[in-house]
Amino acid sequence: MAYGQLGSVQLAAQSSYGALNVASLRALPVVSETLKHSIAQLQEAGLYGRFGDAPRTNGQRSSTGRISFEPLPGFIGTLLYAACGQVSTTSVAGAQVHRFRPRNTSDWDETAALPPFTALVHRDVASGMAYFDLCADKLALEAVNGALLKGSVDWVGGNYADQAMAAPAFPAEIPWAWNQSSLSYGGASLAAVRRFSITQNNRLQAVHVFGASATPAAVKRTGAVEVSGQMTLLFQSNSLMADFLAQPERRLLLNFTSTVASPAALTIDIPNLRITDYTPAIGGAGLVELPVSWVADFAAGSGYQVEYTLTNTAPAYP
Repeated sequence: MAYGQLGSVQLAAQSSYGALNVASLRALPVVSETLKHSIAQLQEAGLYGRFGDAPRTNGQRSSTGRISFEPLPGFIGTLLYAACGQVSTTSVAGAQVHRFRPRNTSDWDETAALPPFTALVHRDVASGMAYFDLCADKLALEAVNGALLKGSVDWVGGNYADQAMAAPAFPAEIPWAWNQSSLSYGGASLAAVRRFSITQNNRLQAVHVFGASATPAAVKRTGAVEVSGQMTLLFQSNSLMADFLAQPERRLLLNFTSTVASPAALTIDIPNLRITDYTPAIGGAGLVELPVSWVADFAAGSGYQVEYTLTNTAPAYP
């Protein structure tokens, strides 16, 4: 009988679409995973003179699923690279500063919009299960009062192979907590924040074409990159109502730092944030909270919708 706590998830960037990679794996202390390989069932419509079903044959194959995790200062760079497709790294006073921005002028290659990855999943049975040609469709990060920073990546891809299990080597790092963060909006500190979430939706789909293979020939975009999110504040001021009515676009900065492991910092920079929903409401005898929804427009002056700046000691990504 398999136990989840004895399982593992390891990721590796592929050199190209179609090239399974289990040689340069990085282990992720996973919270949960739902990776699966699907085979569509094509059923004949003809009648066979019986009440039983008509024959079936194999249809399109695809691999999809979500990996949920608590971001570690080193490993999160791999996932930011998967979601953004590019990174710029500089050395500063013994630390490495990595800047990730969503690709907006070119795709990775003719078959994959973003760099493809292999996920080797061990579910505490005899062999590992390798899902490959995976591209990061959606990245989500969430910070909640009294909790660790949490994240998830939704993957879109097409291939699967049984693989020998590889022993994971987990990094000795500590996740960020809610009390290691600060938030500013329009250049001023934003107080009384209880929850913040951001989702980067790359809008990818697996593309099947005529040919000998039932797996996707490519993973490409269906639309523009969307960056959106929500935050919840204690309703002790109505100052944001003016911005909701006027609809300006202001810069939001979310910073995470660590006093335990240094250097270990993450900054999420949204240069053009627009508030789209502002809904304080009385819900009983308790505190009134202010839920705010927002979207990020592309900032032509900055050249991005969102930038993730990660500071650690990792020399490079992926």
